[in-house]
Amino acid sequence: RVLETEDIAGLSTAQIRSLGSAQISALTTNQIVALTTAQAASLTTAQFMALSTAQLKVMETADIAAITTDQINALTTGQISSLTTNQVVALTSALVASLKTSQLAAFSTDQLVAMETADFAALSTAQITALTTNQIRALTTSQVAALTTAQVAKLTTAQLSAFTTQQIAAMESVDLVSLTTAQVSSMTSAQIAAFTTYQISRLSTAQISAFSTQAIAAIETDDIAVLSTAQVAALTTNQIKALATNQVVALTTTQIAGLTTGQIGSLSTNQLVAMETADIAALSTAAITALTTGQMASLTTDQLVALGTKQAAALTSAQVSAISGANLAKMDTADIAALTTAAIAALKTAQVSSLTTNQVVALTTAQIFGLTTSQISALSTSQLVAMESADFAALSTAQIAALTTNQIRALTTNQVAALTTAQASKLSSAQLASMTTQQIAAMES
Repeated sequence: RVLETEDIAGLSTAQIRSLGSAQISALTTNQIVALTTAQAASLTTAQFMALSTAQLKVMETADIAAITTDQINALTTGQISSLTTNQVVALTSALVASLKTSQLAAFSTDQLVAMETADFAALSTAQITALTTNQIRALTTSQVAALTTAQVAKLTTAQLSAFTTQQIAAMESVDLVSLTTAQVSSMTSAQIAAFTTYQISRLSTAQISAFSTQAIAAIETDDIAVLSTAQVAALTTNQIKALATNQVVALTTTQIAGLTTGQIGSLSTNQLVAMETADIAALSTAAITALTTGQMASLTTDQLVALGTKQAAALTSAQVSAISGANLAKMDTADIAALTTAAIAALKTAQVSSLTTNQVVALTTAQIFGLTTSQISALSTSQLVAMESADFAALSTAQIAALTTNQIRALTTNQVAALTTAQASKLSSAQLASMTTQQIAAMES
């Protein structure tokens, strides 16, 4: 007679195992439902393979949970894809871990999403690598957060690129640190922008250096500000060039101070001009020296004023020569006094003419002595009169001889009285003839 469903439940496990594949295939879905957990677990791999997708999907979740790893391994990809989401949930971590890569790749996105986080974390790295990009994209944020460091490290670049921004933000920072430079370089700008401030602060310098220039430009300003000095120093010159001006503004004073000379030299004029005055003041003397003449010429008045005396002293002749006369006139007198004699001697005559009388007063005796005869001739009468007597007395005979008759006529009686015998002896007849009677009297005295 035909076995009733209640008869099926009464069969022993030995009797169940004695059924042929054809007999198994002939069982109705009701008879499959009637199988006990022990009977389901006793099915041979051949019997399991004989189950139709219709039969398989009606098996109770308790029966699914009781099957062996050999039984689940025997299922075809077609059978695997027929499992209901409830049956997938019922799979134990051991069963999930035993799935063949081909079986796992056959999972629908609904089935994969139904997998419990503990089971998902139990997947081998080979199984993870077998997931399709569509499956990766379908993962819940909880599943992504459950990924182990080993699993994350084995993600292919294609898989990583498939992650949504929400999934990226859900990744554990300890897992992100395990990403290889190849994986990091494959990430999209949107994915990089999705990093939380904590996530980006945990990345290694090698990972930071692996970011594409497009990815660098996508980093949010809040995230820029949390980068360590080591991370900032690890940025390549191309990455530095890719920074937007608002990202440069977001850099902290400490980060700016840690920039390498190569990084400083790679900044565009727009980037440099965007730098806050406090950041300019924080640059090391080596960084200041690394500025190109083009960069120096682009500095704003406020940025030049922000320079400290040590920074001013580090400026090269070429750099000082690149400063506009208008900006030079705004520099602090202490910074002017800190410039090297070579830098002062490199000033164009137009720059010399732009110096304020206070700046001329601030010039040291050595700086005054280092002025070229052309620079001396370019001084206005106001500038010359502002020169201290001690500095005037330090002028070389060649510098004295370079003074124009208008400049001679403008000298104060104190300056004339300060002339040395050697200086006075080099005055030309035209210079002497231009002197006032008061000047002559001061010189004679």
